[in-house]
Amino acid sequence: MKKFFVLLLILISTNLISSDVTTKEKTQIQWVDGLYTKSITDEFIISSKDFSKSTKTGDAMMIPLGSGDFSGDGIPEFVYGFLYVDLKKGSFIKPIFLTISPEKGLSLFKPIMDVVPYVSNPRDTVIADFNGDGINDIFIADTGVDFDPFPGYQNSLILSAPNGKFINATSNLPQISGFSHGATSGDIDSDGDIDLFVTNAGTNREPPHYFLRNNGKGVFTQVKVGELLDKRYSYLSHTQDLKKKKNLYYKPGLEFIDDDDKLDLILLSGKLEGGDSKIIFGSNSGFRKKEAIKLKSGRFGDKTAAYNYLVTDIDDDGDNDIIILHVTFNFNVDFSHVGSDIQVLIQEKNRKFVDKSNFYFPGITFDYGSFGFSMNLIDINNDNKKDLTIFGPHGINDAIKQIINGEIKQTPPKVFIRQEDGSFRPLNNDLLIGDDKYTFGGIRPLDIDNDGDIEFVVHNEMEEREFSVQIVELTTNKDEALHQSNKPTEIIEPTEIIASALFDGRYSFDISRYNEKDGSKTLGNGYIKIQNGIMTVESENRTLLNGTVDLYDTFEGKIDKKGNINSSLKISALFGDSADLENVNLLGNIDDLLKGPWDDYFDITVKLEKKGASAIPRAHEDFSSEEIDFLMTAKGDDEKCIRDQFFSGLDLLRKDTIFHVRYTSGEVIRVLREIVKDCSN
Repeated sequence: MKKFFVLLLILISTNLISSDVTTKEKTQIQWVDGLYTKSITDEFIISSKDFSKSTKTGDAMMIPLGSGDFSGDGIPEFVYGFLYVDLKKGSFIKPIFLTISPEKGLSLFKPIMDVVPYVSNPRDTVIADFNGDGINDIFIADTGVDFDPFPGYQNSLILSAPNGKFINATSNLPQISGFSHGATSGDIDSDGDIDLFVTNAGTNREPPHYFLRNNGKGVFTQVKVGELLDKRYSYLSHTQDLKKKKNLYYKPGLEFIDDDDKLDLILLSGKLEGGDSKIIFGSNSGFRKKEAIKLKSGRFGDKTAAYNYLVTDIDDDGDNDIIILHVTFNFNVDFSHVGSDIQVLIQEKNRKFVDKSNFYFPGITFDYGSFGFSMNLIDINNDNKKDLTIFGPHGINDAIKQIINGEIKQTPPKVFIRQEDGSFRPLNNDLLIGDDKYTFGGIRPLDIDNDGDIEFVVHNEMEEREFSVQIVELTTNKDEALHQSNKPTEIIEPTEIIASALFDGRYSFDISRYNEKDGSKTLGNGYIKIQNGIMTVESENRTLLNGTVDLYDTFEGKIDKKGNINSSLKISALFGDSADLENVNLLGNIDDLLKGPWDDYFDITVKLEKKGASAIPRAHEDFSSEEIDFLMTAKGDDEKCIRDQFFSGLDLLRKDTIFHVRYTSGEVIRVLREIVKDCSN
């Protein structure tokens, strides 16, 4: 027992279990201006209780479910869903269909509102012409109650009818109570109509993921399992053991991706759910294992879940590439899925993809903040380059999801402007929303009035169970802006200095990360050689906890005759993988700390010691010597208390955080601190 705790404490002190989970606020990026909110041109107030079948209400969430032209006037209608997220018996609320006209502005689209059924938990939609009459119809994928035992719910179908009417055609679907989490469409049998594919994400093996074949009139029959999709990809295996969990897909897609004329199937998942996203390329026999490839996880690595995608030729080389929107899990935020990483996979050769995320979206890996459901690519600032917006249920500035250890962090971006070099830069959020909270949910960029300019359709949370939908007019003219920016639009570069040999010699150093609230944590140590005023890190006797020691080879520095130092180093303050690396400018004086921002939360500091001095890393920063002594020397009831609470603590941790593959040192430290508190009293 004692040997085990000695080893455990050594692992914690050297971070070999894993790096502490601390939020990555990747803002070493260039925030841009150039697009502004000009005015709110229309607003429509919606109260969920007005459309609810149940007399019970709860914590309401408004979910954007897409847009499409149902009226035939060339202007899209907007679809929203509601649910009460805390009602364990479920919500039964009609989806909301809004239309807009120059005379009335926003209003309910009565032809569908009169027939649309009550739904439980609408998760996804497909808006397309299913019955071949030239008018859009809508399929609504419904998960049902999102509480154990996850009973599922019947999906819904609304079809257009003559004379501008619509009918509830749910009876045209197989009657299945599934936990339908995603849907997509395509002509899977080349008969000229639009078929469907539905994924399920409940706790049951049945129903499987399935295809629905359309007869051309909007009547769908379920395709036999294994006929089109390989059986090994059809059944969900739901378990808390990530090694055994498989085939949980957030979003499917039917797209033409490679260079043939057959539809390909995209299945988005993530290591958080025990699987990988994949593409199964279409063949004459359907979608088979031999035609499947796994996609890289993105910059969140093992803590990622892919929510949605876009297929586009982003590098203009004639073939299709893929943009994937990822979310993650953050133990410092009281929500399961948060944040955003935008991954770009370039198809350099047929079916061969290379990750170019760091070029196209540098630094966009926020592990907190409201998540997005999907993305849009559209030119929103009239420069003939397609920009990108993230579309989700929550407002841009959602302070609840930005509270990290009691501090409200900077709002992650939701709008990205494409630059001349092809990369994207985040638009300053305050140009859109100013100081408002919970606004600009579900950003949909559309040309509402066909004048060639893009408007944003957004929704805002007003009061309990009450929301507003707004039409936002944009402008590229700063003088017309409703809000002004307080964020810097460019990174300040360090001042050049003239190297001097006055301080030539050998110096030991400690390198640390620092935050005023968290304090300092040593990351490594070694020796710096100064020759003719040029600074390099020696290759021997150097350590680095968060990454390989080879990163010290990226260090460059100069010192002038006054001891002022201008240097830089590529380093991670957190996990040590390639996605965390940032080039940090370290400035200061030889008699003081060298310091530079790694992100908006952490600074990197370097302390130089006198020539020849040894550099000894600090250990056991998380426990006092008395606490370590207690853990290492406890006997009898104390030892039993430590043993029992340690394993029960990890078991509770496992149940609370089912997305785990391994425990981080921060989590284990929290367990041990509780043990010291409870067992030493």
